[in-house]
Amino acid sequence: MPEKDLKAIGQRIKHLRKNAGLTQEQMAEKAFMHSKYIGQIERGEINTTIETILRLSRALNVPLREFFNLPDKNQHKKKELLEISDALQDQSLPRLELIKRVVRELCE
Repeated sequence: MPEKDLKAIGQRIKHLRKNAGLTQEQMAEKAFMHSKYIGQIERGEINTTIETILRLSRALNVPLREFFNLPDKNQHKKKELLEISDALQDQSLPRLELIKRVVRELCE
């Protein structure tokens, strides 16, 4: 599995653990694992087994279908574009034309 995928899954596990209010040690105890192993998984340093994923899912009380609900790669970009669009809604037409020229210059 590519390193970027391991890191994304590790970040998701870390996010779920923190949302559950657990430390690595507490989650390791609930999943019958060593906390160092949890850290390696969260940092994307190791490729783990399905059995381990099931144990983590149970320890976190998170169904498997939610466990791999990784964020869309473009989600942050879409959010930024939406915020820019919202900020522009109340601008006057002359100001929008100026902003458009500036954006075009920046994008060239």
